[in-house]
Amino acid sequence: MVFLPSLLAPLTEASCFGGAEIAAFRLAQALMGKGHRLTLIGCKGTVLPGAAVYEVNAATPLLTMSPLDRSIADPFDSVFDWLEKQASQSLLDVLHLHLIDATALYRADALARRFPRLAVVSTLHVCALYPETTKTVRELSQNHT
Repeated sequence: MVFLPSLLAPLTEASCFGGAEIAAFRLAQALMGKGHRLTLIGCKGTVLPGAAVYEVNAATPLLTMSPLDRSIADPFDSVFDWLEKQASQSLLDVLHLHLIDATALYRADALARRFPRLAVVSTLHVCALYPETTKTVRELSQNHT
């Protein structure tokens, strides 16, 4: 199982950026406590004892980015390249997103379509505040009915 929270700041026991990140971190801890193996994707400095961590260079806070602006370096490029490699080797069974980035939602949908055995779950936090994310969720939902 892989958790992909927002890439705003490192996640650690001592500090998380905000409510969504705290929720993802605590859920990851609880699942590991039940015996699940977990990889947490996070900014450099992310630490979750007992979990593997895939560090991402995400120096620019993603909330300042337009979700579909490809002129800005997208840290999701390396994330989804890595996820695709994991899925192609049958090392990824569940991807749980805790973010509101429209580009990541589209890419997770494409990954799930390429690897039908992959379960993708997305917990949306404060999505209504971001019109592009709301539009993306509606579009992706309609494509799966």
